[in-house]
Amino acid sequence: MAQGNACPAHPVPPPDSELGQWFAARVQPHEPMLRAWLRSRFKSETDLDDVVQETCFRLLRARERGEVASPKAFLFAVARNLALDRFRHREIVPTEPLAESDGLAVLEESRGTPEIVAHNSGAEFTAGDPTYEGYPFITTAQSASNVRVRGMEFEYSQSLSFLPQPFKGLGVRTSYTRNYAQVTLANRSPHLVSAGLNYASGRTNVYANLNWAESRPINAAGTQYQRHRLNLDLGGSVRLAPRLNAFFSVRNVLNEPFIRMEKVGSNPAAAQFFQKFGIIPTIGMKTTF
Repeated sequence: MAQGNACPAHPVPPPDSELGQWFAARVQPHEPMLRAWLRSRFKSETDLDDVVQETCFRLLRARERGEVASPKAFLFAVARNLALDRFRHREIVPTEPLAESDGLAVLEESRGTPEIVAHNSGAEFTAGDPTYEGYPFITTAQSASNVRVRGMEFEYSQSLSFLPQPFKGLGVRTSYTRNYAQVTLANRSPHLVSAGLNYASGRTNVYANLNWAESRPINAAGTQYQRHRLNLDLGGSVRLAPRLNAFFSVRNVLNEPFIRMEKVGSNPAAAQFFQKFGIIPTIGMKTTF
């Protein structure tokens, strides 16, 4: 499987610079292990690229401040906290698909509490444990104020089996999700759109999935946000024998960049992070026993 560099710098340091040499020697070798660990611990997390990207961004910011004693420990600790935070946000405001052609309706209206972000040193956070004294810790707590969070989703899917051959095996689906709240919620896109096309005939099955996410805030202050992004994945499989299948997938076909924007003071927002991960093809054989 081919895969792009998942731990980019902020901005990407020249390879002959001191930071570039440090990054290549102390950070990049841990990326495959970090991804494997995240996949094993957070099987339901589909946006591991975002988690790894944010982890590397924070690592490089901390490195600039001289706060990184062990890059590996920093990577795994921050990635774990980010993945847990994303999982927790999904659990707080669940959304469920509507029946076909049910239209757009409010699915969830709940009262939560906005978060207060606290910054602590390692010495303050670990109560005398010297292991992480050199690290900054960012924690969240609930404020006393209530906030209304709403979400709604429209979904439609259709099998086109009424069409004549060879189009009888086509199927289409599309969905739209709207999230909104009284306050800015970090890592929550206000608009999500997805569409899919699949085709099955005999032993062959192919599909295409298209997903678009609106720009989403990264912090509660709204001064940092991830720009909107369009993603296309392709794949398929062929049954070679009753227990043997050949499959392929091509992820990130459009190779759209991940762009982090940041607004400082009264200045307009400017790109602080730009990275492309490349197209990721996979081919393989799968059997069952």
